[in-house]
Order: sequence, then C-alpha cells, then structure tokens
Amino acid sequence: MKIKIYKSEQLKGTISAPPSKSYTHRAIIMSSLADGKSIIKLPLLSDDTMSSINACMALGALIKINPSALEIRGSFPFKPNSDIIDVGNSGTTMRIITALCGYYPGKITITGDESIQKRPMGPLIKALKKLGVQIISKNENDCPPIIVKGPTLIGGETSIPGDVSSQYITGLLVSCPLAEKNSVINITTPLKSAPYIHITLECLDKYRIKVDHKSNLRKFVIQGNQEYKPINLTIPGDFSSSSFMLALAAITGSKITMTNLNIDTYQGDVQIIDILKQMGCEVQVNKVDNSITVVGPDKLNAIEINMGNIPDLFPVLCILGTFAHGITKLYGARHLRFKESDRIHALSNELTKLGVKIIEKEDGVEIKGPNAIKFNEIDVYNDHRIAMALSLLGVKMEYLIIPNIEICKVSYPNFIEHLRSLGVDFEVLE
Repeated sequence: MKIKIYKSEQLKGTISAPPSKSYTHRAIIMSSLADGKSIIKLPLLSDDTMSSINACMALGALIKINPSALEIRGSFPFKPNSDIIDVGNSGTTMRIITALCGYYPGKITITGDESIQKRPMGPLIKALKKLGVQIISKNENDCPPIIVKGPTLIGGETSIPGDVSSQYITGLLVSCPLAEKNSVINITTPLKSAPYIHITLECLDKYRIKVDHKSNLRKFVIQGNQEYKPINLTIPGDFSSSSFMLALAAITGSKITMTNLNIDTYQGDVQIIDILKQMGCEVQVNKVDNSITVVGPDKLNAIEINMGNIPDLFPVLCILGTFAHGITKLYGARHLRFKESDRIHALSNELTKLGVKIIEKEDGVEIKGPNAIKFNEIDVYNDHRIAMALSLLGVKMEYLIIPNIEICKVSYPNFIEHLRSLGVDFEVLE
C-alpha cells in the first residue's frame, strides 16, 4: 500500500503513545516460561510482537488475546506443537527464541522472512555451543534458518561480543536461568544498546529471576534451575515510536502532546526529550499524567550525538538533522548496519536522492542543513523505521509518496491513524 503525503503546517493534537515493543516481547516470552497464568495489560499487538506470541504458542504456551490484555499460561519444560518456528521479520523473537530452543525436546528449525534470513546469528550460535547447545546455521552462513537439537543447554561459561546486537545477550540472559548448571556470560567488546539490557534485567527481576552482574554490564553470573513466576504487568509507552510524532512538532513548528510516556524508564530513547531541547524545541514534561508536549521552534539547531545506546532514534534524528541549521553529526552506530536494513546506508541513500546534503560514515552520518527537499521516488527497504522516518519529510514538501507503508505495523500499528489525527494531509493510493 502507498500513501501520498502532502505539505502540512501547524499540526496539533494529543495522542496516546503506543505500548513498548521491547517490554511486550519480553513479557510475552517470560510469561510463557512461567508456571501459571500471567496477565499482560496494554500490550503492543504488532507484527513483531505477534511473532513472539506465535513462537511461544508453538512451544506450548497457551495465549489468549483480549482487547486490552494478554492472558498467558506458560509451558516449561516445553510441550511443543511444531518443529518449525517462523518469526517473520522480528529479530528480537529470533534471537531470544533461538536461545530458548536449547531446551526443545528434539530437533527444531527457527526461520523467518527474507530480511531475517540475512540477519547475523554467528555470535549467538558460538555462545550457545559453549553452553552445550547443538546448533547450526542451515545454509552454513551464520544466518537463519537455524537448526537446534535439544534439550542440550546445560549451562557453563560463554562469551559474546557486545557491539553487534544486544538481542544476543538478552537471549542468553532469558535462557540461562533455566539451565541445569550455573552460567557465566562474558561480554568481550564494549556494549552497544545498553538500555535494552537494562530492560531485560528489569523484566527478569519482575519474574523473580536473579542475575548477578557488574555495573558496566561486562559480566553476568546466573544461577541455574531457576523458575519464572507468573505476574500481572502493564506495558509502558514506547519512546522509540513516540519520537516520530514528537519530531513532527519540531520540524513544523507545531504543538503536539503525547500521553502514556513515563520518563522514569530504562528506555534509552527517553533521551529524545533532551535532544529536542538541545535542538531548540520547548518541551513540557508532566509527570502527573505522564505526558510530553513539544512545541517546535522557528529554527532547529544542529546536534552532535553518540548513537551507540539509542540506535532506534537514528532514523528520526536524520530527519531532524535535515532541517537543522548547521552540521548534525550522528556517530557510534555501526551496529545499525545489521538491522532490518542497513539503516545508515538506506537513510543516506534516500536522503541524497531527495536533495539532502548528507555524508555516509562507517558508523553514522553527517548532515548539513537546513535542506530544501526535492521530489523523487523513494524506497523504504521493507524497514518500518525507514518508512516512518521518510514519511515525516512529506509534510515539508509539495508531496511525497511512501511505498509499502503497511510495514509500519511491525512496531507502530496506528502510525497512519495518528498522522491523520494530528492533521497530516495524505491520501491512500493503493
């Protein structure tokens, strides 16, 4: 499906932030490991999180989807009803479920769509082998499909790099507490995306799983034979997705409020608040009703920022940098080359086509602004964050056609509806 977005000025409105994708993934999977019933209130029901639901059900969990909650009865040891798990486009599901399949009673294949089958799994495969798991890449390219023969995860000591994907570490942290032996996980390189590990540790604690670790998150010691306990949990709002709507206020000089955003969070992307302030926006935070209001300035200021711990903000900051005065430098994000697309190259390529002065670096970009956008056909690389980021450009030009807009459902199912409610002028072409 394509949409044609027209120039839109002075947007306004109040919308509720979508629930956090990161917390929803973890809650679904950890509840599926608990002996008893868990209630997950206000979950994100997107393409990605449905992948986690389907994967957990394949392993034997009973999951009932209600209008505003999930009711999950866990199943561990697994009582599977399939020997193939298709995770679709979800990298988080792929990494965590692959680690957990070390407990699968037999041989199982974990696969996904064309994009997933290009995502690197080598470091996780090596780490799991050290813990006793019989695991291979079917095509011998360290990418999915992955074949696991279990139950073979017995614990021990392993190591894994921290600068490729925090999802590898999350997979190990979720799976190792169930092992027969105690486990030690050593992180061999500086950790990127550390906030996502803090979210994992926070969720593990809620499910009564204990993990000892150093403050720098370079070593984790995990006792074996632990048990996940069922809980009731409400999913918080997502700062990653909300950043797109807050950026709309910044680039149009508008006033937009988002509710369901608690700034007392481990989500690294809460930094969008300080970033928007640095760029000249007026930002009002109301801790009583958990709302954030952004009023865009007459002139956006360029910024220089390390994206190592906030990679999901990279696409939206590229758009903000397009209209900021000065040179915006985004660096420290080489791991973005291994997401649903090579996000550094994708954004550099598409913004260049639209007339933006942008230089692609190995670990980021430099953007000289402000830029006048010129029309061109664009590609969204089957990547939800690329599609949402480029959609913002449409409000600053005569019109822009966004192909494959439905990919936004991966993380933000109501993205189009929220654009409309804020006053963005667009039409659906097909």
